[in-house]
Amino acid sequence: MRGSKSFLNGKRYQTSVFAKCCQLVFQEQRCSAIEVEGAKPGTDVTLSYGSVSHGIETKVSGAFEGGGVKVYFEGGRYTIHGECIHKYILGDTSLYGNIALPWYEGKRTEHDWEQVKDQFPDFYIDAPSTAVSEYYKTAGSSYIQIENHGLYHTGEDPMQFGVPFFDCPTRLRIRVSKHKKKGIPTDVTAALVYTKPPKSPFSLDGTLPLPAPLRVVAESAPLQAVVE
Repeated sequence: MRGSKSFLNGKRYQTSVFAKCCQLVFQEQRCSAIEVEGAKPGTDVTLSYGSVSHGIETKVSGAFEGGGVKVYFEGGRYTIHGECIHKYILGDTSLYGNIALPWYEGKRTEHDWEQVKDQFPDFYIDAPSTAVSEYYKTAGSSYIQIENHGLYHTGEDPMQFGVPFFDCPTRLRIRVSKHKKKGIPTDVTAALVYTKPPKSPFSLDGTLPLPAPLRVVAESAPLQAVVE
């Protein structure tokens, strides 16, 4: 799934998990849930109790990648800015023979792209099986919730849900991309492409039991819900 349809599906599922979180009680204490709005950066849903907050990354069932970053062409080679797992995985790997994407050289016609497009196929690099968890943990998410697949933690289980660690076969995919449906590629991006781990025994979307410390408040008023 790509483009606007992918975004809308992701937003739909994020909001459904947010609504579920708004009904939860953690060890008999009222909580608040915050949902990030639109395409703003940050954790999708944050569940808080008292002064403690934990982020939850949400993924629709058809999702297979996460943590996209831009790849820059500088000094005659491709590089990733900042400190992130993508940069570590890329290392000193040379991409596309260090040939610049035509767009970067001001060549912005279909003809320009047709001349070189065979030199820019999707490129994969093996990554640690923990790469997705590391990325989202660094971004502030303690948990990953996958539609119809369950809830996982990203390295620690701070709310003691008893959910498994998100650990699965992963590769770094490098690909050229464009912002508009028609036209030629304008960017090179890197994302973590993963194969789902075995199903979790617990979930926040009603397809599996809730984690033991959580229960639905059936007859009481919903917990405070805040959209950021």
